[in-house]
Amino acid sequence: NYILYNLFNKSFKIFKCKNTIHNNTVLNFKKEGYAKSIIIPGEEIDKINFLLTKCEENYENNETIYKNNKELKEKLKKLFIKNFKKQVESFEEYYSSRVIISQIKVFKNHGFKKSYLSEKETISENYHTDNYLFTYFKLFINLEEIDYSKGPLHFVTKKNIKKFIRKSNYKNRYFYNDQNTQDLIFKNVGNKGESIFVNTTECLHKAGVPDQDKTRTVLLFHLNVIP
Repeated sequence: NYILYNLFNKSFKIFKCKNTIHNNTVLNFKKEGYAKSIIIPGEEIDKINFLLTKCEENYENNETIYKNNKELKEKLKKLFIKNFKKQVESFEEYYSSRVIISQIKVFKNHGFKKSYLSEKETISENYHTDNYLFTYFKLFINLEEIDYSKGPLHFVTKKNIKKFIRKSNYKNRYFYNDQNTQDLIFKNVGNKGESIFVNTTECLHKAGVPDQDKTRTVLLFHLNVIP
């Protein structure tokens, strides 16, 4: 399976992906494995946060997941089309394929104390890659101001992955030591409404753990390329 996975990724990059890229967001995404995108106006984010107060919530293992009701689904659909349609079209040009939304998730991570890497994960707080093909990526949107105390998304950029694996002696998501790798890690702190595309199939990443009295609320679009 691993051989087929790599074969597909390499073949797709060679035969489908465009080498000439005119859009800076897509260019940064290809080079670094991520790209900061637009900042959504605060009033639009406030409307989403208001709609969340009317949604059913499911709390389990330090994470609250909001159930997308009809009103919220419609709002998120309009927000995506209004703010990201042109950028998605640029990704479609790069991949030479259609890009679709496969899932929309709104969640809140809660602070907790974790002592050992080997402990059971609750919010995907250990470094890992998503076990999907290269044609899968994510769009994260901050629904609140996120500083270091709120457990921002952590990830290793493409150019730093080999160095991170070597310095941390990375074997798997339960066996590594990242104490001396902070200079290799991007932490997605930012203001409410900031957005970022991340190649989570190629970049090691994890959810930061908020301080025990803090939370992090995020809108997440799962995006898939249809070959």
